[in-house]
Amino acid sequence: MAKHPHTKINLISSLASRQDGVTQAELRKATGWKLVPMPLIAKRCKMKLITKREKGSVTRKNGKIASKSGHFTT
Repeated sequence: MAKHPHTKINLISSLASRQDGVTQAELRKATGWKLVPMPLIAKRCKMKLITKREKGSVTRKNGKIASKSGHFTT
């Protein structure tokens, strides 16, 4: 087990928070994991996950992290 188990969670959270979001391929490359369970990660980070699918394009995931008041940032 890694010494800092939350490091990759923070990495995934920051990638998903980007304006253009993140793809599964980008997440796998960044983390070295074979599978990145985005719904589980989003729940752990208190992130609202938005899936963007465009015809003929890859699926991108965006996340908005809840503030301390529980409202999601824009």
